[in-house]
Amino acid sequence: MDLLRQEILKKRQSLAEDAGGKKFFKRSDIEQKKIQKLREEERRELELKAQRRAGGGEKSSGNSSDAAAIADSKSLTYEKNIETLILPRQEVIRRLRFLKQPMTLFGEDDQSRHDRLKYVLNEGFFSRSIAT
Repeated sequence: MDLLRQEILKKRQSLAEDAGGKKFFKRSDIEQKKIQKLREEERRELELKAQRRAGGGEKSSGNSSDAAAIADSKSLTYEKNIETLILPRQEVIRRLRFLKQPMTLFGEDDQSRHDRLKYVLNEGFFSRSIAT
């Protein structure tokens, strides 16, 4: 019984630290924290992949032709990734807004909005000053 009380107390303390003493939470705040955690995990994964690629690149010879070939292959894989990109409606809208594009054009449905996002990403019609 005492062990159970300790566990409950630990849970309350951890919630109090996370919430800052709030008793009630808005659903939007909870969803925002969840999305923020997902984005942090994605960013960490991308950093790890970049470190792995950089580590693999250091082991290979430093020829400029190899570097050019790697850059070309990366751009091709990036374009293929964009073409196979499948996102939910809200994520497409969020990315379009991030790229400073209108979220919906007149008469545009979800599929054409998704196609427009792919086009914008392929053609690079967005501001370079945006930090990702």
